[in-house]
Amino acid sequence: MLIGFREERGTNYPLFRFTYEGEEIVITGGVPAEPGKFKYQEGDTVNVVFNPSNRKFVDITGSPTEILYGIASIVLGAVLAFAQLKKRGML
Repeated sequence: MLIGFREERGTNYPLFRFTYEGEEIVITGGVPAEPGKFKYQEGDTVNVVFNPSNRKFVDITGSPTEILYGIASIVLGAVLAFAQLKKRGML
C-alpha cells in the first residue's frame, strides 16, 4: 500500500507499507515521484517488487524501471554470448 511520500535531499519518493513473512515493512520506492503527478494516491494498493536481501528500496510491479531492467538484462546476456562465441572463433 502507498502510505505517503518521503522527502530526501529535496526529492520526493513514494513510501510503501506491506507485510513480508509476517513482518510489517515500511520502505521507500527507488524512483522519485511528485505526489501530485504520481499515478497512485495515498491509500492505493500496489504490487511491489521486493528483494529481501536489499531492504533499501522497492519498485512497483510493471513500472518502467522494471521493464528497463529486463531489457538491460537481455542486452547484456546477448553481448556476453556474442563475446564468448567470438572468443571461441565461432564468429
